[in-house]
Amino acid sequence: MFRPKLKKEGPSPHIHKDMERIHLILNFEFGFDILEGGKKRKYVDARRVFVQILQKKYNIGKITTVKSLTLTDVANYIGITHASVINLLRNFDVLCSWDSKYKKIYEDVLSRVSDDVIKQEGLLARKQELLTELEFINEHLNILKNEEEDKNKNFYFKGEF
Repeated sequence: MFRPKLKKEGPSPHIHKDMERIHLILNFEFGFDILEGGKKRKYVDARRVFVQILQKKYNIGKITTVKSLTLTDVANYIGITHASVINLLRNFDVLCSWDSKYKKIYEDVLSRVSDDVIKQEGLLARKQELLTELEFINEHLNILKNEEEDKNKNFYFKGEF
């Protein structure tokens, strides 16, 4: 039985923007555009770092309900096949044992990217705390206003001046 492939639009705009941001950070760290240079070793190794960061952050190729990113999405972004992405992922450990520079860049960029997620979650939690506190303050303020209005009504109705 023939089953047509479902066309997927690619990663969500949020994930695509995050991929671009990681790409730019790595370009700065390495001093060149990691997606250029074809099969030259330094470019391929830089792409290994890029793909490994995406793997760590989004579980590339694994079916999850959250943070979905496929091998094909990454391959299309880089301009290679999904098999090449698998190869980049498989050889990352070898690269790190061979050259500590790449491991350091990987760890630095991964911590910066992960910190952004943690900071965002922390900010959202803090926002909720502040909104709850603001709601409490508004309720207390309304109570004080009502008490003041009652006090003023009683003052004027008693004939006191």
